[in-house]
Amino acid sequence: MGARETLILQLYNFCLAIINFNSLSGTYFNGIDMGFVYADVTVHGIKGSKILKMLIDTGSTYVVLGPETISELGLIETPYKVKITLADRRVSEAKLYIGEVEVRERRDPVFIAELNTPVPLLGVHALETLGFKINPKTGELEEISPEGGYILYNI
Repeated sequence: MGARETLILQLYNFCLAIINFNSLSGTYFNGIDMGFVYADVTVHGIKGSKILKMLIDTGSTYVVLGPETISELGLIETPYKVKITLADRRVSEAKLYIGEVEVRERRDPVFIAELNTPVPLLGVHALETLGFKINPKTGELEEISPEGGYILYNI
């Protein structure tokens, strides 16, 4: 099997896994399929920045990027690896990096998992850190809190 066929098969399996995950995870609202929601996300690293169209995946904890993008941007590698359960329920281990993401002029550091994926993913940790959520009725990205979230303390 050539590189082209392998890529097509990986993309096909990814799409099947997303469809399977959506049907299991309840990304439907009042019987209406929300569909896929994307955002233009600027990822900042030591070597540079890049605007990526990312699939917003509220079932993912981390931002997920491929190794080429991580290397190109010079993201900071941590000594940690994380176990990730994929949409098709396979478990994979991924290196964990730190970088900054920016959406609609809101910018914060986030954890980024390295995984070969046909589509970059923006996970829920980054969404909440940036103060966004997905409106289930419209499928639009909405601001819900200040950038960076809240810190509660006793005065």
